[in-house]
Amino acid sequence: MLDVLRDRHSLSFMSLAQKAFFNNNSSIAEQQEFVCHEVAKLLASGAVTEVRREDLMVCKRLGVVINSACKPPLVVDLRCVNQHLRSHKFRYEDIRTAADLVSKGDWFF
Repeated sequence: MLDVLRDRHSLSFMSLAQKAFFNNNSSIAEQQEFVCHEVAKLLASGAVTEVRREDLMVCKRLGVVINSACKPPLVVDLRCVNQHLRSHKFRYEDIRTAADLVSKGDWFF
């Protein structure tokens, strides 16, 4: 847990998924301008990087779901990847324990 807080979150794979490619949800075509804008923001921030198709293991479908606030989030369903991840379980004894792990100004997501 301390590594995650210190070095950002990274996924711990126990095994690799077989190559799989999925078509995007039909909502992508309906919200094309929004999707292009959101993907450009993710690329610019470094949250995602562009890779060659042959280097991909799993290419999951993108979707857009209009929520009650009419704010359309970009959605990626990665449930098929979960079975390949190592589970890191932890428990806080109480809020004082959590206080020892963070400093003023830290963010949790």
